[in-house]
Amino acid sequence: MTEKVSTLRDDATIGDVIAMVTDLEIRHVPLVREDGTLSGVLSDRDLRIVGGLIARTIGPEGIRENVLDSPATSLLSGAPITCRPDTPIDAVIDILICERIGAILVVDEAVKVVGIISTIDVLAAARGKLG
Repeated sequence: MTEKVSTLRDDATIGDVIAMVTDLEIRHVPLVREDGTLSGVLSDRDLRIVGGLIARTIGPEGIRENVLDSPATSLLSGAPITCRPDTPIDAVIDILICERIGAILVVDEAVKVVGIISTIDVLAAARGKLG
């Protein structure tokens, strides 16, 4: 589990998320409310649709709408998938596989982000234990 997780407030823009992903070279950005509780998470997969959104906003007169200034929450597709710090690793792996996601956020009792477990974390933990 990676314990240092960079987050953005849930009033961030799509441009803010893209900047964070680019600057920090990360693939998942949790969005948190003012009180620090988890609101949602955007991944690099979610951001792939932004290119299509920008393309649809360009017309003969130029850009009609600045998609990058749109709320990041407009890209959220549902409730975030999370686990607790004491969730067994086998259960985390099952969630990653069943939900076809690259990472799962770890939250505490107050639904505040305390970490993230990615498929890379799982592979690193399994190194030397397979075969």
